[in-house]
Parts: sequence; C-alpha cells; structure tokens
Amino acid sequence: MKTEKGQALILIAVGLVALLGLTALAIDGGNAFADRRHAQNAADTSALSAALSKISSQDWQQAALTRAADNTYDNDGVSNTVTVHSPPIEGRYASDPNKNEYIQVIIVSRVDTWFARIVGVDHINNRVLAVARAKPAKPFYDGHSVVALSPGDGKNNTPEIKFYGSAVEVGVTGSGIFANSSDGCAVDTSGSPDLTAPYINSPGTVCGVSGITTGSGTQYPFPPDYSYLDDLCSKPNAVNINGDFPDSTINSNTIYCISGDFKINGGNYSATNVTFVIGGGVSISGNGTLNLKSPPNSPLFYLPYAASKVNNNKYTVTINGNSDMELVGQLLAPASHCKLNGTGATNPLSGQVICYTLELGGNSDAVVIYNDIDNMDEPPQIELTQ
Repeated sequence: MKTEKGQALILIAVGLVALLGLTALAIDGGNAFADRRHAQNAADTSALSAALSKISSQDWQQAALTRAADNTYDNDGVSNTVTVHSPPIEGRYASDPNKNEYIQVIIVSRVDTWFARIVGVDHINNRVLAVARAKPAKPFYDGHSVVALSPGDGKNNTPEIKFYGSAVEVGVTGSGIFANSSDGCAVDTSGSPDLTAPYINSPGTVCGVSGITTGSGTQYPFPPDYSYLDDLCSKPNAVNINGDFPDSTINSNTIYCISGDFKINGGNYSATNVTFVIGGGVSISGNGTLNLKSPPNSPLFYLPYAASKVNNNKYTVTINGNSDMELVGQLLAPASHCKLNGTGATNPLSGQVICYTLELGGNSDAVVIYNDIDNMDEPPQIELTQ
C-alpha cells in the first residue's frame, strides 16, 4: 500500500491540466468564434458600403475602412488589419470578366487568449473576407435595339425573331439585333423584306439573312428580374384602370396601370413622360396621330413577366404603324410575342424593343431607331456576393 502514495496527486494534476484545457477551449475558443462572427459582419457591411460609394463615384476605399472602424476594426496593424481591393486579389471573382465591379474586404483580427497561454498559445488569428458587387447603370441588354428573350424551344427552324413581308425597308439603326435563343435558325426571314441592321447576334444560328454582319453572343438569364419596376403603380402620378384601357385622353406625366388590354384603334393622342403598365396585351392600329414619349427612368410600355404569358402565348403586342406615328421609349414585354407592322412611317419607334419572340415587317417601311437617351437604363445595383 505504501507504494501507491502520491498517485492521487498525479491524477489530480492530470485532471487539472485537462480541466484547464477544456476551460481554454470553452473561453478562448468562444471568444475567437464570437470575434470571427463579428469580423465577418463587419466585412460584409464594409463591402456593401464600399459598393454603394463606388456607384455614387465617391471614395469607396475610405468608405469601407470607415465602416470597419465603426465596427471596432480600425486597421491599427496590431489588433487588426483591414484591406480593400477592387478587383479582388483572390477567389473566383478575381478572374471574373466583370472583376472591376467587385470589391473585396479582408479583415484579419488578433484575439488574445487567457487560459490557452498556459500551453503556449497567446493569441488566435481570425481571417474573414467579403465581396460585394457594384453594378453601374447600363443600357438594357447591352444596348441592343431589338431583343427576343426566349432562350429557345429546343427546336430548329422555329425562329424567335422573324423578318417577313415585302417591305420596302425593315430597318434597325443605332444598334443591332439580338436573339437570346440557342436554337438553329433563331433568326430567319419569310417573304422578301429588305432588311438593314448594323448586326444580328445570337447564341443560336442566323438563317435567311445576307449582307448583314452576324455573330454569336452570351445568353441572358431568363426569366428576367425587373423587381425594381414593381413600385411603378404605387407612385403618386399613377392612375389605376381596372379592365381595358378606355381609349380616351392620354395625359402627360402619368403612369397608367391597366389590368386588361391596351387598345387604340384610331384617334389623335399626344403625351410626354407617360408609361403604360399593362396586365393584358397591346393592340395599336395606325389610324390617326399617335405621339407618345416615355420619361427617362421608365419604359413606354411595360408588360410584367408571368409564366402563364409565355406558356400560353396569351398576351401579344401588335403595332401597326403609320406615317403619323412616333413612339419614343422602350417596349418592355419579356413574356409576350410582339408583331410590329410597318405602314410607311419613317420613324415609328425610337426606342428599344424587348419581347419574348418577335416579328418585324409588313408591306411598307418598318423602322426601329435606337438612341440610348430614349431608353431607361438598368439601374445601378449593389449586392453581397460572398
């Protein structure tokens, strides 16, 4: 029995070491974890602050540093460092084609330990990063004049853009044509239209066209996200119409929100800074005088996207032009089939035509003139991407 003296002390000592280790893990590890979470939140808010400042043409680097300091990471070089980079210096956004739009914030913080010092660990380093994107305002769909957004139906020879008829001229000026479809013959002709355009691009193939530069292109995501237009009908100058447009006076500086169809079958109308948000379809006949112009920050005609419109092809846009028609602004109908028939106007549509599928032609001139100042831009956006 005498040989067993002192064994309890050894067990107690070993137990104390284990207990101190667990205490160090619980307290010092908990402190490090809490700091890491706090540092990540600081990096996220700093990156977003920098993105907002960059869009506003302000000092985005200083904005990030200031926001980090507000969250106790003051870049003192001892307890923490904060670095801000655009483009990012690491990760997948460092090689992104739009890398200059991304801002990366990296925070390295030092957390001093209490109990872990006993085993030689006097501090723990945390390293976190965040990436935000500052997308500047830019023309819709890179400024193409005529865009068919359909990604394709998987079938060849069912064109998403068709030029048809025996028009003297089916012309697009100022910018070119883009078919979003990846199918064969995403663009084609029917009849003998005299087609002019700077270019026709598509991730699919272009058929029946000669004398015009053709090329490929990257497919745009579909369906589109136009959530920034959701508040149009809640603005003070909005007029809500339950049912079809009554074919009456059109006032300037007004947003018309129509649950049904927009139809004009003659008459004389003239208005500026006007927008039509339409729940149904559009039918415009070329009788009388029609001069409408949108404001710079919204489209002329907007038919919000709905899957039912695509699947059933339920809502269409048909515009029969005439020599007294001038529509200035965007036709934004991402789920609709649009048919623009020319009947002699030299400038019937000065804007951007964006539809799901599209036909352009007729038996006389049909012209789309693109000028960036006639169209609203996609608004600047900021987003936290990492």
